[in-house]
Amino acid sequence: MSSEPAHAPPSNPPPAASVDLAALSKAEVRDSEGDKSELGKLWTNQKAVLIFLSALHEAALAAAARARTSQAAAHLKGLRLRGAEVYLIVPSESVYLEPFEEELRPGCVMYADPERRAFRAAGMRRVSETGEQAKGLLGGLRSLLGTNGTQIMKDAELGGVVALLPPGRVAFARAAADLSAPLPLSEVEEALKSAGWSHLAVKTEEPE
Repeated sequence: MSSEPAHAPPSNPPPAASVDLAALSKAEVRDSEGDKSELGKLWTNQKAVLIFLSALHEAALAAAARARTSQAAAHLKGLRLRGAEVYLIVPSESVYLEPFEEELRPGCVMYADPERRAFRAAGMRRVSETGEQAKGLLGGLRSLLGTNGTQIMKDAELGGVVALLPPGRVAFARAAADLSAPLPLSEVEEALKSAGWSHLAVKTEEPE
């Protein structure tokens, strides 16, 4: 069994989205019961990876959320071996969390951010805020949704990922370019591996 030594912070950290760490720490999210929690408590004593999904209450956008939830589940072991816990954040009401969790069983905690405060603090762009034209999945949906497609475009967060170190440092942050693009979770693992915080030695291999 080998363990990962602590490293100095990398001299060239990954390119970051514009994260307002103070606002992100104070942002309140809700669990499936509707109870509120401040996000900053998640990375007080551990590394935390926040994966921002698209809305669950619009069937078209939920397709992208399902794809990224499955991707996150596939990367859970690797991220946890780097000492991190993973949390999924969605810009939907908390009532949508339980059926989504029952369907996909992501293996990690989900939080609702209906006011989108955590999304804004993390620098997760909305299509209407950036003026970008729709790409990928969202672009294809416009022709299928007719007049409703305009409203979905206006309200759709593209999502992304932020990795944080205790007691409060951003190791990685990137907003997605479009809804169809997979999130760079392998890059997140590498960023966590080279990050300077290590509360305990992290097991990276199973004993023979």
